[in-house]
Amino acid sequence: MHQIDITQLHTYLQLFPEESATINAFEHFLQQSQPIKQSIKGSAWIINAEDSSVLLHFDQRNNTWTPHICSIESNNTQQPLIDIIKTSIIACVNLSSPQPITHHPFHIQIGLDKQAEKPFYYFNICYQFLVENRALDAEIDTHMWVPLVDILTTKKYATVKPLAKKWQLMHYSNAMVTDKI
Repeated sequence: MHQIDITQLHTYLQLFPEESATINAFEHFLQQSQPIKQSIKGSAWIINAEDSSVLLHFDQRNNTWTPHICSIESNNTQQPLIDIIKTSIIACVNLSSPQPITHHPFHIQIGLDKQAEKPFYYFNICYQFLVENRALDAEIDTHMWVPLVDILTTKKYATVKPLAKKWQLMHYSNAMVTDKI
């Protein structure tokens, strides 16, 4: 099992108490002694520091936009999930020096992969990253920088709109706290 710290889940639950059912299901999954047909995916909500655009991935199989999804290999069992995702960002998208904004998950989702040979549930753990350089490899046509306002107002980004709203609320809340200090 990948190193997913239970304390990270509890921190996430404190930040987002309305998602307690997701956390309970995830904790139950982690406590299973026998492997069950479920998997863990990692994803990254990557923000460009310069213009607050978000790096999105076009999932051709489902015809939807998603955060950058990281393929988790079973041999990464001792490496923390956030490090696996950071390595994937560097390798797959060729962005240098992605910095985690926090070390706890930004979003946790349970999904059903209906298009697999045998449908199965997956847990997607999403972390936030900040990058300074938004240059993408010209050969990468599945990723695109999208302004946050476009995600919030354009129908084609509907699948990531809840994440954009969550990011916006967190950013606004943090700005309010910083302004009061």
